[in-house]
Amino acid sequence: MFAFLICILTLHHVHSACNVVKLCPENTNIQAEIVDQHNMFRRAVQPTASDMLKMSYSEEVAASAQAWVDQCALAHGTPSTRMLDGYELGENLFYSSEPYPWKDIVTAWHSEWVNFKYPNETPDGYTSGHYTQVVWNSSYKVGCGVALCFNSVYYYGCHYFRAGNFEPWPPYKAGPPCGLCPNACEDKLCTNPCPHINKILNCPSWKEAKRRDEREKNLLDNRRRRGRTVLLCSLTSLQQPPRVHWTLALKTNFAELASEQLALLTDASTAPLHRSAAAAAAPVTCGGNSTGKPTENNRKHKAASTEHDARSGRLRVQGSGRDVHRQMIRQKRVQMSGGNRRGRKSA
Repeated sequence: MFAFLICILTLHHVHSACNVVKLCPENTNIQAEIVDQHNMFRRAVQPTASDMLKMSYSEEVAASAQAWVDQCALAHGTPSTRMLDGYELGENLFYSSEPYPWKDIVTAWHSEWVNFKYPNETPDGYTSGHYTQVVWNSSYKVGCGVALCFNSVYYYGCHYFRAGNFEPWPPYKAGPPCGLCPNACEDKLCTNPCPHINKILNCPSWKEAKRRDEREKNLLDNRRRRGRTVLLCSLTSLQQPPRVHWTLALKTNFAELASEQLALLTDASTAPLHRSAAAAAAPVTCGGNSTGKPTENNRKHKAASTEHDARSGRLRVQGSGRDVHRQMIRQKRVQMSGGNRRGRKSA
């Protein structure tokens, strides 16, 4: 009955938020804000990246993101809902009872960097997939959409071409900035001078990029043939009472948070997995442990938090979480779930 009611609300209480100029991604200033915030974080990764592509805005990718958030599902769709040129798009989602500028949304996704240790480690009970999608080296196009749902929930989403978060690769190759694109570098980010080849590295290295593309495509094809989806759980939910997370997310000065993140990233003495007091107080999980099997406590919490969030319209971040939650892909229910993280095990 609860799921049915959500479906009814979704059908009858969807309104475009694009009449709010501050949020509408059709505005070129908003597009620049989204791209600039992504690129700021992409060039600031630690260790530095030798193959980080400069990100640009794509209307095609944005149309996909807008079409999805307009449905107000507050969850991720199936792979078929985000495809472009035969490839799946990456996805990060965020919703709130209050409107926030896009730079704050991207900062919130990026804040999961404290949970990530290069090349691919995330502690049990935490998620870092939103961060890794933001800084995935080959995700060089982004497009976003926003919708006002149920007259009270601002639902944001960004899609990425190409999708990131593939196992077992790290989000980028560590090395001197632009080390793999010395002839195509702009402020520590690689440009894409091969539009007809459209590969993830600059021209002299496109054969290596092609091999990586083929490995990624084979991984997708093999998993589909085995009857498994490659889209794994990415919902950011909580092990602690939600109030802790809402306070962190709603009351944080995002500008200060972004500055703090950049300062910590550029501090060579900062240990991996450094946590601020606020971040440490709000551990997050994707309903799975390091083996990708949902725990009983996570199941109970997920059921409770789903109903709580749907009724209250509180803020919740969604995206490509790193923990695996394969059971969710078999359940036909409307709830906050889904994602596009190709599951990894934590160290």
